[in-house]
Amino acid sequence: MRGTVRNSLRLPVTGVAALLLLSGCADGASSSYTVPDQVCDASATPDALEPLLPPGEEYNDVVDAADDDGGPEHCSISIDGRESLRMTIYLFPDYTDPMEYGVNYGREETRRVEMDGFDAALWPDGILTYVPCFAEREGDRGTHIGLRIEVFHAPIDDDTERAESMREFAGDFIAGLKESKGCEV
Repeated sequence: MRGTVRNSLRLPVTGVAALLLLSGCADGASSSYTVPDQVCDASATPDALEPLLPPGEEYNDVVDAADDDGGPEHCSISIDGRESLRMTIYLFPDYTDPMEYGVNYGREETRRVEMDGFDAALWPDGILTYVPCFAEREGDRGTHIGLRIEVFHAPIDDDTERAESMREFAGDFIAGLKESKGCEV
């Protein structure tokens, strides 16, 4: 049965490659979906997100709202049914050094970067930052938003270039995220 699966996979891939060449797409990176300007319930610039998404036919994003006990909100962007980008958004009680994430999860290639006056932990397939949102704590609501973005199947092979594209998208997305969450600062 394995041989059958392999053979059936070769035909569509070969057919797609031939169609791409016939359509004049020399690099094979063609998409028929449109990247929206609202991503995961927040405004974002399509040009900042597009480099992180693979070519394909269908774009879909799904938001799982935060639960009542303060759990995170999750958002997943899929291209052709395959998860390509995942964001986790949560309110944090206070500022936390994003580099602790890299250390705690064994991401040796994590480096500290500055984004619009706040720190972020950046690695080849992800970024994490905590941005100020509210001046003071109120009940269970924290003062900072934690944002973690992870990419899968990005069409950018170079780790440094992919990380910088994530940094650009995160910086762009944070402005829309803060607006959607009603941030005060």
